[in-house]
Amino acid sequence: MLSIYGILRTTAVQSYLAARAAKYLSEELGTRVQIGGLDISWFFDIVLEQVVVDDKSGRSILNAQRIRLDLGKLDRKNKYLGIYAVGLTKAEINLTRNASDSLMNFEFIVDYFSGTDSTGKKSESKPWKIGISGIGMKDCILNYSDERKPHSLAGIDYDYLSISALNLDLRRLVIDGDSISGNIIYLSLREKSGFVVNEFSTEC
Repeated sequence: MLSIYGILRTTAVQSYLAARAAKYLSEELGTRVQIGGLDISWFFDIVLEQVVVDDKSGRSILNAQRIRLDLGKLDRKNKYLGIYAVGLTKAEINLTRNASDSLMNFEFIVDYFSGTDSTGKKSESKPWKIGISGIGMKDCILNYSDERKPHSLAGIDYDYLSISALNLDLRRLVIDGDSISGNIIYLSLREKSGFVVNEFSTEC
């Protein structure tokens, strides 16, 4: 007789859960969300494979080969999910500030989890709160574009960043309003301008 864990580990069930999760998120967010595969470990750590998330205009926000969620506390009654760590492997993240409305392309995702609708009004239902203690990135790409600004030809163009070979180990992450703090255990990256960070760490 299969245990619950044994059932969750079967390929058919995991494929079904991945498809259901992608469909649910696509409908909730009103955009394309694709999950190619899913694996749930004995300790209910979740690994998602071939994850794609588009913005409202159909452009990619995230295209990740692998995302690992090290789950902590799940409180369905109070709608709280605590995640010890999020790990991204070979992920491309595209952050854009749109020229048309000056909003970031992921703003609709923030609004969804904060319980705010597209008109800026708070939803009557209580939103989910998500706490993340650490973030890990391995061989990732991060692009940032501010479409309101012109391109700069000299040095690092901070309005149009293109970072590759991004490796990060960030722990004790705290998000308080507009402030973000944490301990950078390791960071390395390469920017398109030629700026390179071989190894960096800090503690705050």
